[in-house]
Amino acid sequence: MHDSNTMVDVFGLDLVDGMPLPDNTKLFRIGGSGVDNLKLKSGEIKLDPPGISVIRANSAEEAAKIMRDAFPDAKKFSKLHEILNSGKIVEIDAKSIRNAGFDVIHNPTKGIGDAHARLIHPDGADGFSNSNLKKLSDNFKCPK
Repeated sequence: MHDSNTMVDVFGLDLVDGMPLPDNTKLFRIGGSGVDNLKLKSGEIKLDPPGISVIRANSAEEAAKIMRDAFPDAKKFSKLHEILNSGKIVEIDAKSIRNAGFDVIHNPTKGIGDAHARLIHPDGADGFSNSNLKKLSDNFKCPK
């Protein structure tokens, strides 16, 4: 795992923490694209900027592997592993996120590394309203 605050992207871009991702970046949300899974949790509200996690990967299978590698303890992370095993991983690209009024930034973390990105809204936590999340939900490529 590459765990720095910058990386060289396959498109030749130097990605820096907080930098918007290119429109054609494939991203995956663990747990589906239903509005309830897109809502900010209490810890996510406190982030600067507030946002939810998405995984940069080439496929849902790769996103699941990244998460299993980052959180290998199936007992401790039983809910996560249950979701991963169910295949409830949905795809969206950065352009579709922006078309819904949101944005997505490079946001490497200790556990997930450079594959981690944060989906954010220009209005911060207030932008994660049910009506805005519905627009976002509709832009995912897979079932809810």
